[in-house]
Amino acid sequence: MVKIKGFTLNYKNSQLLNLESMKRIIEKEISKVNLSYKIITRNEKNKILVNTETSKEFRLEYDKRIVMPEKDNAIETLPWGY
Repeated sequence: MVKIKGFTLNYKNSQLLNLESMKRIIEKEISKVNLSYKIITRNEKNKILVNTETSKEFRLEYDKRIVMPEKDNAIETLPWGY
């Protein structure tokens, strides 16, 4: 089971965004995964609840450390300023 903060994982989205797709993003086979789902929102003009289609993009953002070149299939990182 995969839980991701900020993403609604229904059956359709869990088929697209899973551990295998995260591995493929880390290994740079793919750059992002686009997910779409329906959410309930309120129409501001007439205050009626409506279902709207929303889409989000999952991608790797890693700017906390410097990623070093791979050695023996291991990914190594160093802190900034090292």
